[in-house]
Amino acid sequence: MYQVDLTDSDFPAQQDDAVLPTTVGSVLRAQAALTPDAGALVEAGMAGEIGRTWTYAQLLADSERLAHALASRFQPGERVVIWAPNIPEWVLMEYAAALAGVVLVTANPAFRPRELKYVIEQSRSVGLFYTKDYRGNPMGKVAAELHSQIPALRELTDLDDHAALFAGETAGGTLPDVQPRDAVQIQYTSGTTGFPKGAVLHHLGITNNARLGFTRMGIRQGDTSLNFMPMFHTAGCGLATLGAVQFGCRMILAKLFDPGKMLDLIESQGVVTLFGVPTMLVGLLEAQAANPRDVSSVQIAGSG
Repeated sequence: MYQVDLTDSDFPAQQDDAVLPTTVGSVLRAQAALTPDAGALVEAGMAGEIGRTWTYAQLLADSERLAHALASRFQPGERVVIWAPNIPEWVLMEYAAALAGVVLVTANPAFRPRELKYVIEQSRSVGLFYTKDYRGNPMGKVAAELHSQIPALRELTDLDDHAALFAGETAGGTLPDVQPRDAVQIQYTSGTTGFPKGAVLHHLGITNNARLGFTRMGIRQGDTSLNFMPMFHTAGCGLATLGAVQFGCRMILAKLFDPGKMLDLIESQGVVTLFGVPTMLVGLLEAQAANPRDVSSVQIAGSG
């Protein structure tokens, strides 16, 4: 990628790309102004079936509606946990919380009660946004139990209950002036020992990382991307989602990674780019060998 002659044990900083003063909300607004009628988000369900779709104008409108709802219930800088699989409401929450200045704390939908309780309490979150269940995990039941155990947790919201989710959207008022170095997310990470650590991410870092990553991979404006990386991880909600919006991509969000179903989506939707950990890519190769599909549309597969 770079032609350099190294004489020291560090790689020299490169100056060929600018770091832009962007926020998660500003990149969505910019793309909606540029390509309002272009496809932005496509829902793919548990069986890989295509569901709801949004253009960039529609995605911005729904995100701003939800941002006003959140702003009526939470103060800028307050933390809320999102505990859900890859569903469109996750994306709406990502943009809406950012627009409202609310910090989104991401939680693995496979968490057991003890793990979720730790994240809620350690992050000092005051809201929990969840789905009722996912792959046998009774998330709604767990959420109700934790609500009674954590006094600071003042709101539970079922993401599938849009009346509750968008409550307060017409309460009035303006959204805050969110700055690039404001915190936007807290993601939990850990090694093999010890408790998970909450990594605080700011708008500047997460948006520029995604844009520069897409640039390095050669992704083009308007490409169709397939996102089956978990949204609670930076690969799903950071690189894949925030890269897609800055390149005007049509992002297909898969609720569940099933290799055969992903290959069906690639064939039927003309997917150009995708990301996956090596195990996922090996799974795709094995499923393709067993039952070949036309995957000639794919030009870029990112992994790490």
